Amino acid sequence: MKNAFLAACLMCLCGAVPGSAKARDNLETIYAAKQGEIIILNALDLVKTTVGPENLKFFIFEKEYRPLVTGGQTLFIIGVDLAEPPGDYDFLIYCGVEIIFKGKITVLKTNFKTVRFKSVKTTPSVSIARRIVEEDAAIQNAINSGENQKIIFSRSFVCPVQNPKVSCPAGNFGVYRKWLNGHISRHGGIDLKAQYVPIQAINDGTVVLTGNFLLEGKFVIIYHGLNIYSFYLHLSDICVQKSQLIKRSEKIGASGNTGFSKGAHLHFATRINGKIIDPLKFVEAINEQMKHYKSCLLLTSPKIGV
Repeated sequence: MKNAFLAACLMCLCGAVPGSAKARDNLETIYAAKQGEIIILNALDLVKTTVGPENLKFFIFEKEYRPLVTGGQTLFIIGVDLAEPPGDYDFLIYCGVEIIFKGKITVLKTNFKTVRFKSVKTTPSVSIARRIVEEDAAIQNAINSGENQKIIFSRSFVCPVQNPKVSCPAGNFGVYRKWLNGHISRHGGIDLKAQYVPIQAINDGTVVLTGNFLLEGKFVIIYHGLNIYSFYLHLSDICVQKSQLIKRSEKIGASGNTGFSKGAHLHFATRINGKIIDPLKFVEAINEQMKHYKSCLLLTSPKIGV
């Protein structure tokens, strides 16, 4: 498997059996991924269990993950946020409330580029700043709404546009955008060339929010299960509505130049459990894994502590 998706396990592992008095400690076992990428772990490579694999839970980065059970595999899809500090992070695998495995994941630094603008980023007025905060809160609420939904899809992911190409250097994932007055922001998605063309859903899911916000313009957010969300911003047209079930490749709107945008394009983004992930690398990585299996059953991902 490619390094971007899952680094090779450094040591050969034996399984841990649920019900034993002590969890198997393998803190020397390290998987690695760069900032903004994903790790796909097969739990059955790490533990042996006599109970259903859907009862396993994975905990890291203060987040809980439930597995994707498919083709005899039990896969955890872990997102490494673009701003996650580099270093080693302990992870735990639970069966019910019992810890049955401990290991480490190493987050590697990604050398994100800096794009400098020859202009000053102005400070918004109080009313505009309030609107931005309120609209951001609406998005945060929406991407917490799907955690108890059960979504089934049986095919690989697709890109939202044909032949995806980055629109400009500032449109690359994770870049630092720096203005003359010193203001710096991060780009949490990727800007794709798309001149008022149809935009398609990257996979089956449920629309959790649409709208026309100050920064995002017209947008659609889709929940795909396992706390995986896809974002489509700056649209000129939206042809779906909240709570609508969507099929892979179904048209959801058209690209455009709405919101805080300097030209027609598609801002495409993905998040896993709130972690901001490079969307094109996500599609590539998960498809690399899924191509070996005919179907995938996405299990419920409840909130931590529920």
